[in-house]
Amino acid sequence: MRIVLSTSPHTRHGVVLGSDFRPSSATMYGFAPLGLLMLAGALREKLGITPVIFDVNDRINRDIITNDEGFYASIAQEIVRTGPDIVGFMTECDSYHHVLQICAEVKRAAPGCIVVLGGPHATAVAERTMRTWPSVDAIVLGEGEVTFCELVERIATRGLTAVDGTWIRDTTGAIHQGAPRALVADLDDLPLPAYDLYTSALDEELFLEVGRGCPFQCTFCSTSPFWQRRHRTKSPARILLEVAEMRKHHQARRIHFTHDLFTANRTWARDVCKALIEADIGLSWTCSSRTDTVDDALLRDMAAAGCHAIYFGIESGSPRMLKEIHKNIPPAEALAVVERCSAYGIQANAGLIIGFPTEDEQSLEETFTAYGTLAQQGVRPLHLFSYCPFAQSSMYQDLPETRCSGHFLDIPLPPRLDAANRALVASDRELFGAYFKPVLPALPAFTPEVLYALDEFSLLMDASRIPGLAVAAHLGHRQLFEAWLRYIGDRNDERGAALHRRLMGGPLDFCVFLLERVLADPEAYPPWLPDLLHVHRANFSCMTHAPAAAPLRMDNYRTSTVPDGLRNVAW
Repeated sequence: MRIVLSTSPHTRHGVVLGSDFRPSSATMYGFAPLGLLMLAGALREKLGITPVIFDVNDRINRDIITNDEGFYASIAQEIVRTGPDIVGFMTECDSYHHVLQICAEVKRAAPGCIVVLGGPHATAVAERTMRTWPSVDAIVLGEGEVTFCELVERIATRGLTAVDGTWIRDTTGAIHQGAPRALVADLDDLPLPAYDLYTSALDEELFLEVGRGCPFQCTFCSTSPFWQRRHRTKSPARILLEVAEMRKHHQARRIHFTHDLFTANRTWARDVCKALIEADIGLSWTCSSRTDTVDDALLRDMAAAGCHAIYFGIESGSPRMLKEIHKNIPPAEALAVVERCSAYGIQANAGLIIGFPTEDEQSLEETFTAYGTLAQQGVRPLHLFSYCPFAQSSMYQDLPETRCSGHFLDIPLPPRLDAANRALVASDRELFGAYFKPVLPALPAFTPEVLYALDEFSLLMDASRIPGLAVAAHLGHRQLFEAWLRYIGDRNDERGAALHRRLMGGPLDFCVFLLERVLADPEAYPPWLPDLLHVHRANFSCMTHAPAAAPLRMDNYRTSTVPDGLRNVAW
């Protein structure tokens, strides 16, 4: 039996903005699909089957698949060319509309091929997907290593009947839901990921899973429900074994320890650090954490063990909002912990969210203020996200009015196909709810269109970090964002840009905007700032009109650092 496991499309937003929405050879992110490699390891160990890993993003970047009217058919033809009996797709909320259309084309090209979905988003919307997309034959819910292998065995015997932990469509078209599947009791018992099936780029940061689940219950997040509100870890010995296995096949000097919350169990985290130090393997690694689960002693141990960067979900600068979303960490305490990371040589990464349903003027100002403080601290990357309604989160079912205006950034495709995609997403809130933004009664100016534009603002700020911070120090970060929206909206109106692009612009646009602000009030800014912006403008102009740079791997810039001299600069 031949099995193909496919990645899902991941759009590189900065490149799409920088190339003015034109397809380029760096439109998509490359990344090691750890979930698929773990499934591949399970298939090989339990069934003696080595699947094909099909990398959609790599083929788009290499122009094997072109961004034309036949986009989905081309992807399907490339998959079908491998002769699969089963095709499995990983899924996430922001690319689900692409995956479903690829599935339809695969089924059209090879009707006898069994199409299977898995991953967080397919799990959350499984029943709706099965009832509205007949091209999907089965969905694996939650943890997949055991379930998918049993499903493959059932398919091999032509018995498309219920398997625990799945939804299945039988040969008559009837849909069956299997019983719930228990989680794996001990993650050390899982087969090793099939790292040999992935080709990494030079110096790529690879992924290595060290645990699953989060014990906290933030209402906006789908992580805890996906893992049935359980927190599990692999042993330090098993982690070292997986590092060795990865290094047999890749020259990885940096690894991201994939775990929803690496420091939830501090004793375990210290044991992992101790094992890494004693092994003396020269590994640099990154992870995700919460600010209330680290202290100086743990940061010191993590740095000594090779931790180079930590992502913290700060979420909001508003105490009220943090309490409402059940992440009741005082903002001042969170920001202080982030600042402490630099004392140990650890680069802090962070994310903030704007647009929760009860957002008001005060919470908005507090979050923009926190964003400015984190930027001054040298946090990078630093993201301002608009609230994304995850279908499996506890907040989702009680959301008030939401709307999909179609203004989201997506893969650059021909106008007809792009318009059809936006209409498809807007037609089904249950399947594509992540693209629906709440209507905010207390903030009428922050429409869904503005919230979509917010997602790109921190990318533009990161591209022009020093001048952006200098201008924001004079105007305020919220005021800078709103001035940018007025500027780019007028500019896009003048050049007749598509409606869904009206509030979006690239790094060159943003740089010109900053320069015009500075030249309009030169006394308010450092005298060297215009010259720096002229250099930025020339650089971004070359990037816009020259061939795109090589594809960026998914998390490489997670570990880019801000020089100490640029931290906490008094503009």
